Amino acid sequence: MHLRTPWFALLLGGCFAQGLAPGEYDGGAGPTFDPNAAATACSVQTQVFGPSCTGCHRPGGQVPDLTFDALEALLDGRYVVPADPAGSLVLQKMCGTAGGIMPPSGMLDADRVGLVERWIAEGASFDCEPGEVVEPERYHPDDFALPEVHGPDLKKGEQDCRDCHGVDLTGGVGPSCDDCHTQGWRTTCTFCHGGTADDTGAPPRDLNGVTDYIALTFAPHTEHVVGARHPPYDCTTCHTKPEDVLSTNHIFGDAVRGVAEVRFEQGLSPEGTYADGTCDNLYCHGNGRATGSAARNDGARLCDSCHPSRISGRDAWSTMSGEHEDHLREGVDCSDCHAATVDDASAIVGPMLHVNGTPDLAFASGTITRNVTCSGTCHGEDHDAEDW
Repeated sequence: MHLRTPWFALLLGGCFAQGLAPGEYDGGAGPTFDPNAAATACSVQTQVFGPSCTGCHRPGGQVPDLTFDALEALLDGRYVVPADPAGSLVLQKMCGTAGGIMPPSGMLDADRVGLVERWIAEGASFDCEPGEVVEPERYHPDDFALPEVHGPDLKKGEQDCRDCHGVDLTGGVGPSCDDCHTQGWRTTCTFCHGGTADDTGAPPRDLNGVTDYIALTFAPHTEHVVGARHPPYDCTTCHTKPEDVLSTNHIFGDAVRGVAEVRFEQGLSPEGTYADGTCDNLYCHGNGRATGSAARNDGARLCDSCHPSRISGRDAWSTMSGEHEDHLREGVDCSDCHAATVDDASAIVGPMLHVNGTPDLAFASGTITRNVTCSGTCHGEDHDAEDW
């Protein structure tokens, strides 16, 4: 008679994939196998299902439940057909004739498969006392469905969910990820990455699961997206932004696992680089005329962190474009020409106009206008098509 394994045995084995080759089996948490054991539900559960399957196939876990108290419910003509091993899905899965073998790491040895076959062939007897039923620890820990529990393993490449949950995560030997995760999780960045300070998702949880703000690998995330000193930057400014969880080189693919790749091609500084916590060759951290650098632990940025401020002095002002030095030396304030961006206390009032890749003029007073040259009256002086 040709044996075939039940689908539930397939699922069971998937949870205990330990790299065993076909025919190999280390006994799991079960007792030493007794080839002469009576073929009863007790021996099948204790020596086969318990050590191999119930880590996942237990109450509240994968269906079907293969713990002892649930076995009798399997005699429904689908999972187990008493006296008909070949027609029993459990055995079909164990032998790989019903879509895939259980466990996926390889067929259990002939003695264990034979015990299940004998039990079914002899009528699937429950004429026994279960005694101490084998209940090994689950393959996954409790609450593994929570993103903060399994997310770090996935993102660091320590687990590849596709092995059990299918190439598109809609189900394989394990269930579809959609069954447990909230609707829309595949395209909701904060589902996996979270947000430490607020719901914007910045700063995200570290790939290693760290959420303590002080300990984060890149705490400045928040400043980059809330727009306190500049427009709120989208992820595309510094990263390739995936469309969903399965996007190429997001969590799967050829990208280095456990690393948040920094790529500036779609931002203001396409030639920028990032290494060892420092951004280099960036317009964003330049002085308006040349690119600059910033390290992740530099702390809060001030006006003169990037370009000279109104109190920096003539040597610094001389590095600025056009007539900046003359204007600042004469007491003209930044807000006199950039009123929509900064106020007279040098506070940023128009973050959308600051660090946006273009100079934005807005005169605070007078009749000055500028079209290549400046004309009109400003800061007590008449201008007649004066060059900048």
